[in-house]
Amino acid sequence: MLRRLAPFSLLLAASCLVHFGWGTPRAWTTGERAFEVDPADLSQVTCATHNGDVHVSGAESADRIRVHVRTRAGGEDAADAAAAHEAIEILHKRVDGGLWLGWRWREPHRRSWQASVSFDVEQPRSMPSRVESHNGDLRVRGIDAAVTAESHNGDLALLECGGELRGTTHNGDIEAATSGPVLQLTTHNGAMRIRIVGVGPTEGEVRSHNGSITLAVDEGRSARLVCTTRNGRLRSQRQIDRQERGRNFLVADLGDGAGRLAVETYNGSIRVE
Repeated sequence: MLRRLAPFSLLLAASCLVHFGWGTPRAWTTGERAFEVDPADLSQVTCATHNGDVHVSGAESADRIRVHVRTRAGGEDAADAAAAHEAIEILHKRVDGGLWLGWRWREPHRRSWQASVSFDVEQPRSMPSRVESHNGDLRVRGIDAAVTAESHNGDLALLECGGELRGTTHNGDIEAATSGPVLQLTTHNGAMRIRIVGVGPTEGEVRSHNGSITLAVDEGRSARLVCTTRNGRLRSQRQIDRQERGRNFLVADLGDGAGRLAVETYNGSIRVE
């Protein structure tokens, strides 16, 4: 059940920009919209946008899913930008038992149009979250269930996560802090800073094709840690009793060695804290 909180502001602001070349809008309009969704009987929240950021936060006693949408549309002039803004359709529907949030053009868009749509979502901590953006940063904080994040061009910040954690960006940095048992994190071009907290075995992979990795693991976590770098240094700042190491690799047991965590970068250093 949806309850509309605020109308879609069709024309909150408009500004003219210098035209740098073909296809660059000269004018932009911005708007905001907010609404709520009843989380009853929902199994997951999925939020996807082509251009824009997605921010998700978990709440302990969220009896509603609260969504705040920020829109920006551009065109050749103010009238064209307003038409582009009017053509943005915000979508919220139930799909396979979950809530799907996104947007589309409600009519064939003109070549002069461009748009960016960003979402801020507050949802129950216990509900799984999936976020996607082709061009935008993704931030998820405070979700105890499974989290999946994928951006083609953007940074990932996945913090205070307690379930299975999966994140991929083709161009961007990844920062993650998790107490969950499984993590799969990959960036093709970017640095990674990962912190694993809590207790228990750890399973997963942390990979960067081009970028350095800093890994911090709490004393209560265990894993057979396998670190490899093709072009870069490998350093450990913590005392590890059982280990094998060379110039570009480290194999060590953290805790009792239960679980397996592979950490790999092709071009960059690895530091274990």
